[in-house]
Amino acid sequence: MVIDVSGMIAKLRAAGGDTTDVEVKLAAGGLPVSLTATLSALANLPGGGTIILGLDERVGFRPVRIAEPQPLKQSLAAKARAFTPPVRLTIDDGIVDGEPVVVARVHECDRSAKPCRVTATGASYRRVVPARV
Repeated sequence: MVIDVSGMIAKLRAAGGDTTDVEVKLAAGGLPVSLTATLSALANLPGGGTIILGLDERVGFRPVRIAEPQPLKQSLAAKARAFTPPVRLTIDDGIVDGEPVVVARVHECDRSAKPCRVTATGASYRRVVPARV
């Protein structure tokens, strides 16, 4: 399924950066290390959130070329299993300015299992987005 993310991108551009429930990552060279904290934080956020892979925040959320989206989606799904409890994701394709991106809906962790922790370290993360003035 191809997800229309134009509304999300418009909000990000208006905000000038990531929002509480939407974060973008370049991911041109694969999954970024910072994705671990993002997955935990969004899973711990009431309502969960969305990660869009393949956008460059520094240039107005313009797409970067993702040569092979499928391996990126597989790596993301594998990373989601490295948490206790595992992060529940819905991973789809998206299009921004005619270029493919990967859209991952991070579902909120069951309240009885919170916080969602990185299994290897026991660390958990919360979402804090600085206010922009």
